[in-house]
Amino acid sequence: MKYLVLISRLLIGSYLIITGLVNANDVIGYSYKLEGIFTSLDLNFGVSTSVLQAGIFSFVSMLLGGMLLLGEKVRMTLFLVTLFVLMNLISDLFLSNHIEGNSWNNGVFQFLLSLLCIFLLVKGAHIKPLFSSIKQKVILTTFVLVAAIIPIYSYSFLPIVDFGNYRVGMDLKVITEEENRNFNCFDMDGNNSTKEVLEYDGHQFLVVIQDIKSCHSNAFQKFNLLAEEAEKHGIPFLSVASNNTSEIEDFRHEVQAAYPFLQADQQVLRSMIRSNPGLILLDGSTILAKWHFNSVPTYADVASEFNLKTGGPTLIQ
Repeated sequence: MKYLVLISRLLIGSYLIITGLVNANDVIGYSYKLEGIFTSLDLNFGVSTSVLQAGIFSFVSMLLGGMLLLGEKVRMTLFLVTLFVLMNLISDLFLSNHIEGNSWNNGVFQFLLSLLCIFLLVKGAHIKPLFSSIKQKVILTTFVLVAAIIPIYSYSFLPIVDFGNYRVGMDLKVITEEENRNFNCFDMDGNNSTKEVLEYDGHQFLVVIQDIKSCHSNAFQKFNLLAEEAEKHGIPFLSVASNNTSEIEDFRHEVQAAYPFLQADQQVLRSMIRSNPGLILLDGSTILAKWHFNSVPTYADVASEFNLKTGGPTLIQ
């Protein structure tokens, strides 16, 4: 019996840590999934706090997994773990159609985890701490700090590891050919400018604005300086947003952006970079680097690292 308890403990604890770590690594992406849940339930207050909830849920998942593996505060931990897994089960079974990437198979997995949690609740007396009291506290404190830092870092900068389709090294042409929801951009007159962007033979900067209404406009002070230097060296500097023409034009005047703006699908822009706004450096159609609005580089820094080259004047005005 004790071996079955040990296996169940390891499975559930590892699952919670890995799940929490993946979500914390891309806390903005996780918040989009929560938005889908709250939108389907017409809970606007949940949508507005989805990023905070994403950070808390990922932290709690890692913390509970660590406490279960360590055997810390067993009864309370088992109760919270069971509640947490049951919440995920309900989410998977009843809201799977509104959450990208979820399926009934995942719901079956969550159901099996729920059974293991209930089993551990009954047999919790077999779970003992792994280390002495002092070691337990030191390990748990370290674990809490790490579990808290990862989602904060992910939110303040970019995911530590980018698993998305638009990660560094990916070719936008290939993505556009393979994905149903792909990168297509249009100028302010509604003309398709995708070819001009993707077939440019040189480096170019692309500022991605997922939504003008919620973007951090203060970042454009740095973007504008970078754009001025890029223009001096013949490197195209563009911005792409999901908003309508009038909103974009008003915003351009507000932030004094003299460079061209394009329009694209919001979901695509969300996938391209977890920052609103965010900066992408393209080499032709290949993503060479990405920066959060909190870490916008100077032109000199980018030029020294990537040896920027121009492909001639851009056709986008």
